[in-house]
Amino acid sequence: MEMQTNILIVDDESRIIRTLGRLMRPHYQTFLANSGEEALDILRNNRIHVIISDQRMPEMTGVELLSKVKQLSPNTTRVLLTGYSDLSAVVNSVNEGEIFRYITKPWNNDELFKTVKQAADISLKLFDVKVVPENKSETSNDNEISTILTLDSSASLKPTLEGVIGRKAQIVSVISPIDAMDYLATHNVNIVITNSSDNLKEDLAFVKVTKANYPQILSVVITEEADSHRVIGLINEGQIYRYLIKPVNLGLLKIYLLSALRYQKKLLLQPELAIRHQVAEIQDEEGRKLGASLFQRLRSFFGGHASPMV
Repeated sequence: MEMQTNILIVDDESRIIRTLGRLMRPHYQTFLANSGEEALDILRNNRIHVIISDQRMPEMTGVELLSKVKQLSPNTTRVLLTGYSDLSAVVNSVNEGEIFRYITKPWNNDELFKTVKQAADISLKLFDVKVVPENKSETSNDNEISTILTLDSSASLKPTLEGVIGRKAQIVSVISPIDAMDYLATHNVNIVITNSSDNLKEDLAFVKVTKANYPQILSVVITEEADSHRVIGLINEGQIYRYLIKPVNLGLLKIYLLSALRYQKKLLLQPELAIRHQVAEIQDEEGRKLGASLFQRLRSFFGGHASPMV
């Protein structure tokens, strides 16, 4: 018997939730909520596979709601749908909500439904996965040192990271995306940190190609670039783990890196969890060309064939 798939739609505009409800109801059991609190009540009493939330709502924003959902029901796949793309909300949707997709209004019905179907398929598989307790994931791999690869043309990040996390990980630094691809093809890497500067577009293409081919690797992006559309691309096409804008708060950087190291150990214990980090296709033409070039570099290490992770 096929399991019923439950979708929760949250928006303070009744017109929006009615429209989305009509789109989803023929295919899914659909729940509607006009506020974050109403959505949380529904979540506490039902198994929700996908939540689609607006960002700008009174009393509780979409990011605040999805952050609470992450704690209450971590295997509920989270989608933020909004007509606004202010930088703070977009960055927080990564760092606090760990969302699956960021979709802007007005949406395309076919694209939205495709995204929801992908999110639902992922969630249906994840709900059957027995969660490893946090303390077990932290201690079971203590003898294994994680590797952090930094893509940093300035070569300034490595000593900063060593001062922040000490010996909790091996830190390897390279200066170009090509060097990074070469290293990934021949070494085990757990976390990639991109310190983007002059080669921003190529660096971001590298982040996206890396996630598509190595979904178990977590990506952290550090940049001076305050562009919400680029962050949205990194969410949807790169499933980045954290995004930091310079000047970086070192205390926050430490919190994010320790969180990444803990989560990475959980992924080693439960590789099936990497399914939640499926990426969308790169949308912009220049990004696709850069990504294709980097992918060809990766293929060259496997005799002209795709990498085993593709």
